[in-house]
Amino acid sequence: MTASTPAGAPSARGAVGSLTVSECATTEAFRALASEWDDLLERSGSRSACLAWGWLFAWWSRFQKGRALKILTVRDVARRLVGVAPFCVQSEGRMAPLRALSFLGTERVSSDYLDIIAESGREEGVSAALWDALRADRGSWDLMRLTDLLDDSLVLRLWKPLGKSQRFMVDEMHCQLCPYLPLAETVEAFRKSLGSSQRQNLRKKGKRLEEAGVTFGAIEDVQALPAALERFYELHRARWRTKGMTGNFEDPRVLAFHEEVVRLLSPTGKMRLYELRAGSRMIAGLYGLQLKDTFFCYQTGFDPTPPSPDLPATKYSPGVVMIGRCMEDAVQRGLRVFDFMRGPELYKFEWTRQCRETKTLTLVPPENWPARIRFSGELAVRGAKGIVKRVIGRKPPGATSPSV
Repeated sequence: MTASTPAGAPSARGAVGSLTVSECATTEAFRALASEWDDLLERSGSRSACLAWGWLFAWWSRFQKGRALKILTVRDVARRLVGVAPFCVQSEGRMAPLRALSFLGTERVSSDYLDIIAESGREEGVSAALWDALRADRGSWDLMRLTDLLDDSLVLRLWKPLGKSQRFMVDEMHCQLCPYLPLAETVEAFRKSLGSSQRQNLRKKGKRLEEAGVTFGAIEDVQALPAALERFYELHRARWRTKGMTGNFEDPRVLAFHEEVVRLLSPTGKMRLYELRAGSRMIAGLYGLQLKDTFFCYQTGFDPTPPSPDLPATKYSPGVVMIGRCMEDAVQRGLRVFDFMRGPELYKFEWTRQCRETKTLTLVPPENWPARIRFSGELAVRGAKGIVKRVIGRKPPGATSPSV
């Protein structure tokens, strides 16, 4: 039962024990949660910068079309925020579309490590309260499609077994590989932790750039960030153009999203932009996010043209130097993890062999037969595609690889 509330305010969903769950369904109510949300994120066990209020609010501001906001908040008896489920509802399929409950932040901007947020020590109670509220409100959604989850996420640890115990259709699918590097406590220890070849590589390439007059630094002035980000976009585009492709910064909605992220996150220290500069020219940039003890390498870009004619292209490696300098800066600032985020690109594994994997969890309630039938068909198609891939990839007896 939904209580009557003023326009723009969250609507009540119900109480579980000493916890009260409410729904935030308007942009105005979402905006009003800013400080409470980030305070809760700091008190939670989450280490994902993509769960910061500013990141998800910026995404909703630019990608809300065709979606209904459905954020659930959990408060204790003192009305303190102790849990948030950052959801929206979107349609899946053209014929008799289903209403899929999904996380905010899932389209076009590569948000990793999504989850519900709960105050440390109250994870089970908050998760149960959110689950019960969604089950009581099952007329507003047909299935849950929850992406970019780590194995230790609250959704996989607590909701997956709840779904199984209540006869949901439960499907867990592999999603993305996310390499990461634990950082040493000092720069000297960090350098020693690198392999000898990587250490020498970083030293030599860094020295070449320094001899060419290249400097490294973070753009600390919040007012200077928008212009610097424009320079970074152009570096990223230039690199992709050399491959005959377009990068992530061509879509106007994506550009508008990042402009909003700069405005909302940079004053909090959760967004950082680094550059390698030759005079007044940015030759490489790294766009990163930060939360607690983790730095997230979100995107990089560099000018494919060396900054000096004395520096041959074969010895010009600004990406390696940029990442190495950012790691050292993270160590100096007391961070303990450098996260490369999604994607198994080879350059990441030059730094680390450690990797996380994200997953997508689909939950279909037992009483929703249209959704169960549709999802059964989806699983059948996926299984058939898997069989075809295995058959095509299998060589017939006696077959040999073609000669070159």
